[in-house]
Amino acid sequence: MRGEYPVVGIEFDDTALTVDVALTALSPLSPIDSDASEILEATLRCTFTNKQHRSVPVTVVGSIFNSLAISGNRVFAFSEFLG
Repeated sequence: MRGEYPVVGIEFDDTALTVDVALTALSPLSPIDSDASEILEATLRCTFTNKQHRSVPVTVVGSIFNSLAISGNRVFAFSEFLG
């Protein structure tokens, strides 16, 4: 993993995979500029490098938990939503 705010890069190491997988994440939050930081977002870029001499299928699935949309202290019950 390497990083320098606001970018972080992660290279996943799994010998069972036939591709190299890397993730670059960026958050445009600017602590000293509230106007530039109004939109809360994260940009995620996955990079796959084929280590084979033939085509290999790759599937990407993602899920991000939005903790701001849940009220109360029962965070993982998912029973109460604000909007």
